[in-house]
Amino acid sequence: MLSSNGFDKATFPKDFLWGSATSAYQVEGGNYKNQWARWESQGKIENGERCGRSANQYELYEGDFDLAVELKHNTHRLGLEWSRLCPEAPDRFDEKEIAHYRLVLEALKKRGLTVFLTLHHFTEPLWFFDAGSFTRSGAERDFAKYVSRVAKEFGDLVDFWITFNEPQVGMMGTYWADFPPEKNDLELTAREFAGRLRGHAAARTAIREQRPGARVGFVNSISEFLPHRTQDFLDTTYAGLYDYLWNRIWYEAPTTGWISLPSGGPDQFVPELKDSCDWWGVNFYTDQRVDSRDPRGVTNALRGERVTQMGWTWQPAGLYRALQRYSSLGKPLYVTENGIGTLDDLERVRFVADHLRIVSLAVENGMDIRGYLYWSLIDNFEWANGFRPRFGLIHVDYESLARTVKPSGRFLAEVIEGGAVTRTLMEKYLPESYRF
Repeated sequence: MLSSNGFDKATFPKDFLWGSATSAYQVEGGNYKNQWARWESQGKIENGERCGRSANQYELYEGDFDLAVELKHNTHRLGLEWSRLCPEAPDRFDEKEIAHYRLVLEALKKRGLTVFLTLHHFTEPLWFFDAGSFTRSGAERDFAKYVSRVAKEFGDLVDFWITFNEPQVGMMGTYWADFPPEKNDLELTAREFAGRLRGHAAARTAIREQRPGARVGFVNSISEFLPHRTQDFLDTTYAGLYDYLWNRIWYEAPTTGWISLPSGGPDQFVPELKDSCDWWGVNFYTDQRVDSRDPRGVTNALRGERVTQMGWTWQPAGLYRALQRYSSLGKPLYVTENGIGTLDDLERVRFVADHLRIVSLAVENGMDIRGYLYWSLIDNFEWANGFRPRFGLIHVDYESLARTVKPSGRFLAEVIEGGAVTRTLMEKYLPESYRF
């Protein structure tokens, strides 16, 4: 699939959406009233770092959007910081922050960019998180209050609504104990997941009440969980469990309306959850191996394999498998995140080219894929890994906050402009050792 044999070009539809993505907490700076800021203050981040002012996109957003337009993007995905809008209580909103986000969204529309808006991207206000997050009864109603106000205030500026970004990453905090709240509890994970699914249903209802006909979706991170030893019973059993928790539940439940989770009590049918996604967002970075002898049960690389700054292996073919899963659901698909943490920008060019060739092949084979958003527009704070991983198409000097477009950003701009990844373009941007 990735062989250069016979490769001339990978083409894309003329109306394809092209762009990049960010999350509020990772780029804005100045967010201190959520669980992540508190966790950082406890020294939990690599090298003791804290997000702090980050890339200060809170103030510098217009310049970043100008760069996106310069790089030929016609689409941008961004998020709202819930704890900034509702810092103290579910129905107490900061009007100054509402006005600020209105200006941000207007700046995107003035530049002619299609807007994907994320409502929940990992962070939660302390009042919500400390009360039990989505594990508690009624949490979805508090979430819906926030979403309803957002839809009322900004609905005219949003093209695609994302209720949750990668809700399965909750496992990182409740099962693998790598993120807050640092628990290792399958029952807690099941309750959290059920609450997030109810939250998605409640959020979609709230959006539709304010904006009938709004296009509401879910963004999931897909990883194939492969047993480290294919004949090992525990490896294969854990691989099946992780596939269900990380992947399947997040497209099965919003399709059927049924929430069925291990250790999560009896199955639940939520009418508002059934057929609750008008489109699907697919985030893809890597596949994972399941090793029951590893303390966490999951490993990313075998000895000698090339890995990114995140310790992830390159698995472009996994993107095709992820798109196949979602294509069977019969709704439009968008690649809403795909990127690489690396200091070698030639590696980023190759990564983007490899994955775009997969997307093109999927379109050619009849999958209804309508856009590709790279993660991320600019370098940012990468959660527990701090500022070390560099994902951006645009370099950020965290001292001066200066922005510098990387060659990979120019490469993607030429792909967008020409509607294709071509052999000529690869030869222009990559030395022979990096090609094909």
